[in-house]
Amino acid sequence: MIFLCFCLLYFIDFAVNGVYILTMNLNDDLARLSDQELYRRCQEYGKNARMWLRKFAALLPEVARRELYKKYGFGSIGEFAGMIAGMSGDAVAEV
Repeated sequence: MIFLCFCLLYFIDFAVNGVYILTMNLNDDLARLSDQELYRRCQEYGKNARMWLRKFAALLPEVARRELYKKYGFGSIGEFAGMIAGMSGDAVAEV
């Protein structure tokens, strides 16, 4: 349980702080890519994003059952999913 909490806090910190650093590094390299390579990366990253979003969504029923979102200061499962994974309220409701 402690490991899960640590991972969740790390993920939240990365989502808030790490994306900015990652974006800064990517912008430098992106200008050097060919159109074909840029398109290939778009496809790859889009596919991976969908896969990870599905994996995250599969966790939500257990998060809701345990009311884990409350433990970390979120007002609802929708707020939890929106802040951590960028899921819309409609997407959360479908889960």
